[in-house]
Amino acid sequence: MKEKLQRYFRLLSEGLKASLRHHPVELLLIAVSAVLMVVAEEAGWSHWSTIKLWLLPLFALFALIVGTLAGRTPWRKLYYVSWAPLVPLLFWPGLLEWMSSTQFAITWLVLLPLAILLCRCAADNRRFTSDALIYLRSALLALFFANVALGLFEAILWSTAYIFGFADARWVEQVATDVFILAEMGAVPTLFLVMLDRWAGCECRGSRVMEVLVNYIVTPALMIYAAILYLYMAKIVVLWELPEGGVAYMVFAFALFALLMLAMQGLLDKRIGAWFYRAFSYVLLPAVVLFWAGAGRRIAEYGLTEARVLLVVCGALMTLALLLFLARRTGRYLYLCLVAFLLFGIMAYVPGMLPAEIAGRAQYKRAVKLARGLDLLNEEGRLRLDRIAPDSLTQRDYRRLYESLDYARSRDDDFDRLGVDLADFREALPAAYHDYVVNGWESPADERKDDTFGVSDYEGHPVQDFGRYRVLYPVVRSWYDDEHVSYEFRSDTLRIHFAGARPPFVIAARDLLEKQMSETGLRASDSNRSAFENAADRLLTYRDDEVMILFTDMRFEERDSTLRLLDVTVRQVLTR
Repeated sequence: MKEKLQRYFRLLSEGLKASLRHHPVELLLIAVSAVLMVVAEEAGWSHWSTIKLWLLPLFALFALIVGTLAGRTPWRKLYYVSWAPLVPLLFWPGLLEWMSSTQFAITWLVLLPLAILLCRCAADNRRFTSDALIYLRSALLALFFANVALGLFEAILWSTAYIFGFADARWVEQVATDVFILAEMGAVPTLFLVMLDRWAGCECRGSRVMEVLVNYIVTPALMIYAAILYLYMAKIVVLWELPEGGVAYMVFAFALFALLMLAMQGLLDKRIGAWFYRAFSYVLLPAVVLFWAGAGRRIAEYGLTEARVLLVVCGALMTLALLLFLARRTGRYLYLCLVAFLLFGIMAYVPGMLPAEIAGRAQYKRAVKLARGLDLLNEEGRLRLDRIAPDSLTQRDYRRLYESLDYARSRDDDFDRLGVDLADFREALPAAYHDYVVNGWESPADERKDDTFGVSDYEGHPVQDFGRYRVLYPVVRSWYDDEHVSYEFRSDTLRIHFAGARPPFVIAARDLLEKQMSETGLRASDSNRSAFENAADRLLTYRDDEVMILFTDMRFEERDSTLRLLDVTVRQVLTR
């Protein structure tokens, strides 16, 4: 046992030394980011200052990419200065806005991972798949080992604090937080680099577990899913109807899993269903047609949004994969990743190509088209509020128009050409159609009686007799929170938690309603809802021997002369 531990520590020490030689810039950025995060936690830096520190691990990944591309060539000098753009970036006034934008999300979640795969320049599919699996395995094992060590440390720390009676000390929680930061921001990326160096250039082979997973679980599931899609295609051909818009997402998920399993085939010695993957492009071809039909229907009905722009891009990549893998010569994951990197790079950094901007322009054009069809535009192309007159035939078009206006107003500069504020548009709607057009709620043509109503008083209501209640608890959470006074209304039961100060208060909605109705003299069969509003002061005040609850509002459902309490909002609680 001792010899094994010594061997593991020796391997770790040798790995750290090798990583320090191969990745000095990455390790420096990782160490600085971890230390500064701890300092920010201890010194109470502002939220925005702390967010900026996330640029350091981002640049550590960038340095890894540059270092891998440069190798040991004269271009290695670029690697040692790859951190330099970080300095002006930290002082850029628009940094925080960029870090909260779609551009940053695409950079961090798409462009950097693709660049890490591309920098290996592995044109051979087997080599490309091995490199990708090495990156994945290194990341997962680094997370596992670092968090196991962190968990053991936390267990020892808190157990010791509990045994010796200083668990409530502030410094214990602070030490736990600091070690957590050092583990996640320091140990995890460092171990990732160590393992990456250890397995660099290795060729992955499919294990027995991978064979069972791919051959006997995932592949049969993909075949069944493909059969379901083919049956659905047969159905829409027979019935001659358009496919559901949501089918596009299903087809893309199917294609993505099939592509991943196709990559795994090169690593397996035993391949069940190899014919399915050899005919990958031909199997996928009808599904791709179904994808574009579903996506087209979705866009035609609701217009483009950011999510649908990204779906179209992913669909284009899926179609490209189908075309590339028609021939063994062109079917290369490297080419597919390169095109994906270029497409997402254009969408993120070419002016006017951001998904939000594309969707905003499309929704503006859709709004103009709908407004023109409803005869709401004047000669200058501005909306005329005095012509707004929805009816049972045009209400759906008004709903679509409002959706487009609401989406385009914050994403497209052309919106101002319509010359109307969205609030004015809402005010011009007839009351009977307002909820449907603005919120998409039940159509006014449906004449069913509204069976829900409520009483409320957000300004407060007079309360008498506080004498018996000595402690006031302002309720600051409408969900369970063991650190604050909170309440939750679930499963027809109201629970109020006092953050450990006293046992929770629990009452069934049925009992609460019965008590409040008896206090006010109201009856469940009383159809005069104004009577409930007149009794709001008493209805919204609950008293018993232990607690007094002040409600802001109550919602009821009336059905078949039976009244049910649907929801409540608690303002304050007083106890004896």
